[in-house]
Amino acid sequence: MTFALVYALFGFVAARLSVPGRRKPLLVAAMAVWSLATIAQGAAIGFASMLVGRLVVGIGEAAVVPASHAMIADAYPAQRRASAMALFQSGANIGLLLAFVIGGAVAATWGWRAAFIVAGAPGLVLAVILLVWLPEPGDTAAPDERATRPGLRLAFGLVWGQTSARCALLGSVLSSLVSFGGVAWVPTYLAREHTMTLQQVGLYLAVLVGVIGALGTWLGGALSDRAEARSPGGRMRVVVASVVIAKLGAVVFYLLGPSPLALIVFVIPVAVNGVFVAPAMSHVYGHLPARQRPMASAILMFGANFVGLGLGPITVGVMSDLFQGLVEQPLGLALGILQVFGFWAAWMFWRAGKTQTP
Repeated sequence: MTFALVYALFGFVAARLSVPGRRKPLLVAAMAVWSLATIAQGAAIGFASMLVGRLVVGIGEAAVVPASHAMIADAYPAQRRASAMALFQSGANIGLLLAFVIGGAVAATWGWRAAFIVAGAPGLVLAVILLVWLPEPGDTAAPDERATRPGLRLAFGLVWGQTSARCALLGSVLSSLVSFGGVAWVPTYLAREHTMTLQQVGLYLAVLVGVIGALGTWLGGALSDRAEARSPGGRMRVVVASVVIAKLGAVVFYLLGPSPLALIVFVIPVAVNGVFVAPAMSHVYGHLPARQRPMASAILMFGANFVGLGLGPITVGVMSDLFQGLVEQPLGLALGILQVFGFWAAWMFWRAGKTQTP
């Protein structure tokens, strides 16, 4: 929870700094900071040093999202923005795959300290590559807007004051609550109800989330751009469909209980679970002047982490405890009920596309 709060709050600071000419240096510095902090955790001598290292990682990671989103928004036209952001978003899935496969192998062979060093080193190399080769996109802000800096009050007012943008933001937060709740408890559910070993759980989720999830996220973003080009509001319709499919698939997975068929069905919700992020953010960006877009990303980060990460896992844990002794699979029932928030999110996304189509 501490990491989530630091990550979410520092996103506002990073958004404030994410103006043309400063975004690339901010991105490179953030990558270097979180990579060095990750390596330093390999030399941690106690809880306090590990906590400090983890918080510094959060600060570095927080700076990447607003700066990257702003650069992508300036580098790509609105018609292709969701595709570009989806490709960026799918990197998180690929990173999870590499963490499971490479990190697990290194930790098993040389210990957990070596795993931190191996995890942090590539970030330093990538930071150098970005410093040398990454171009800073041109400034797409209107001439009369260029003296304006990203501001929390202004950006929040613009988002909250427009029904379409507000609904897209709320839908994203609700979807994040379901996602974080699942991420926290699905491994336990698989181990407990499907009697899978920790190694089997890790491999299964690595392939599903890392490969299938990445492909689904990227394809979803591309499809949403095509749908928007064919018909105004198409982008949000793709999001609504993906969210409904994901939640229905998850409910079926939990209803089936421990069975091979359930593990196959779970591929469906994992494949489309992350589709909403890039199209929803692109939709919100369509309602904002260029200078306020980084702050909109920071607002989404705050909502997703403070509400999603802060309440999602706790909600599942509390419900599971309440159902203990009343049903055969209390954790599965709790995770199934959590999907209600996902259907609520689908309704919010539907309203976003129905109300106004940028």
